[in-house]
Parts: sequence; structure tokens; C-alpha cells
Amino acid sequence: MVFETLSSQLSVVITLAFGVLLIVLYPLIHKENRYFAWLSLIRAFSKQPIEEISIFLKQVGMDMEE
Repeated sequence: MVFETLSSQLSVVITLAFGVLLIVLYPLIHKENRYFAWLSLIRAFSKQPIEEISIFLKQVGMDMEE
């Protein structure tokens, strides 16, 4: 009983994690959408305004006006 509950919860967590991973990695794999991926990752881990993120991308050589 306990094993079945834990295994079903684990399968749900793995499925959700895999889905999130695909959503984040898909734009990284396709270069034309790399800005979306970087902005998503940066916004997810910080509460910085978009202007500061734009400055960061310029500093690392990923200017959004390319």
C-alpha cells in the first residue's frame, strides 16, 4: 500500500520534472529561440527587472538586437 502510493507520487513528480525540462531545453536546442530560453531561466531564478536582464545578456554577448 505504501509502496504503491510512493511509486505513483514519484511517477507524477518525474513526469512533471521531465515536462518542465523539455519546456526549458527546447528553445536552448533550437538556436532561433535561445533568447526566450535564457530569459526564462534568468527570470525563474531572479526577480530582476527585464532591463537588468537585457544588460546581462549584452555583457555575455547575447545581444537581443541581433
